[in-house]
Amino acid sequence: MQRYLDGDRDAAVRLEQAAVYAARARDAIARDGVAGRAAAMRDAGRALALDPGHRDAAALVRDLLLAPSVPPPAPVAAAMARADRETLRRRAWAAVAAYAAIPLFMPVLLLQGVRDPWIMTALPVLAVVLAALPLAALPDWLPRSRTWLAAIGNVVLMVLFSRILGPFVLLPSMAVLAAMMTTTHPTLRAWWLVAALLSIGPTGAWLLEEVGVLDPTVVGDGHHLRLLSTAVELPATLATIGLVVYVTLALWVGVLFGRRVAIVHHRDRRALAVQAWHLARLLPEAEAAAPAAPASDATERA
Repeated sequence: MQRYLDGDRDAAVRLEQAAVYAARARDAIARDGVAGRAAAMRDAGRALALDPGHRDAAALVRDLLLAPSVPPPAPVAAAMARADRETLRRRAWAAVAAYAAIPLFMPVLLLQGVRDPWIMTALPVLAVVLAALPLAALPDWLPRSRTWLAAIGNVVLMVLFSRILGPFVLLPSMAVLAAMMTTTHPTLRAWWLVAALLSIGPTGAWLLEEVGVLDPTVVGDGHHLRLLSTAVELPATLATIGLVVYVTLALWVGVLFGRRVAIVHHRDRRALAVQAWHLARLLPEAEAAAPAAPASDATERA
């Protein structure tokens, strides 16, 4: 009988202590900040350890996990920075392969009649320089200027290509693809400035023609607009084949890149949704009130 009564007293003490920890947790989260959230999580966990059915403590743990801290704690920010650097390292090899393809493309330009020594020299040299910039991401060199140097290099690359078929054939898709790759940089903030800078490629080449710095490749006679090449006299058949191949490749690069981003985004959203569902089970009524999956999820699964 005494042991039974002692057990009751122990249970009462545990419930009382759990209530104390839960109250401390509420007070801690009211202080705001990372330290307050850490103290609240610690005390709420102790309350649940003493009383697994403590509803206030369970609700507090759920709310803390579902409502992220702003700004994130220093260890979380450091882990995200490491993940961003790893993402850049993976992308670096894809960018190197893309720029390395330009020198390999030079024989095709020769077959299509490009004989301008300046273009045939500057294109592969610039491609090598642009390929070296992504490699700087591997040891994390030039962390702040790397993206902007690549954007400027792409503008110069587009101006060179404008000598082949003018500023409005190849260059717009080149600018769009470069913007897609650059603006998904995980730490880029001034994304709008990148878009403005890359737009200088096609528009800048046209403007340089208008002011007489470059030979014109766009000529209008009142009723017709003619596109000329200052670097090559293009055979019609080879030029058509080259344009078809370029458009097809540009389309597939954009599609595959966008698809990859969508898959990663959906995977991360699904992981967060599953975690939120499990956390919501801390409270019995949460299951009945759990929201349905967004319509976009159903569409993506279809």
